[in-house]
Amino acid sequence: MSERRLAPCGTPAAYDRHRRRGEPVDDLCARANKEASLERQRKRRVRAQKARARADDARRLGSAVRLAPVADLPLTPGDDASDPNPLTDAREDYRLVMTALSRALPREVPALSRRREELVQRIADLKAQKDAIPFADRLAEARARVVRRRAERR
Repeated sequence: MSERRLAPCGTPAAYDRHRRRGEPVDDLCARANKEASLERQRKRRVRAQKARARADDARRLGSAVRLAPVADLPLTPGDDASDPNPLTDAREDYRLVMTALSRALPREVPALSRRREELVQRIADLKAQKDAIPFADRLAEARARVVRRRAERR
């Protein structure tokens, strides 16, 4: 078994080694540990500031964007409230999830990612259905076959 190299004095690892072994900590190691500790604290503060800024942005955007009740939404030309388009709705939901994901806090990312994956699958399924023969056409073909068989029997 090869011997591990010990970290040289003046590093946080050497400071930890001195403490573990109950040895007196020299000035170089103490200073290195202090600097590393201050750097970790600085990084935590920066991450916290960024998270607060994202949360503030989300609150500001959330208060600026108020959703109108569905009844008050104007219909765009070609829209029919009785005939919603699931593919268009799924694409709009995907766009909203991607926007939310770009501004999400780290703890919100997994749920948004799962929703994004669900929407990608839903959009693919809806596209496949759109490319398939519509039900009305299949029904018309089946009825035509029945009529032909009846005519052949006569």
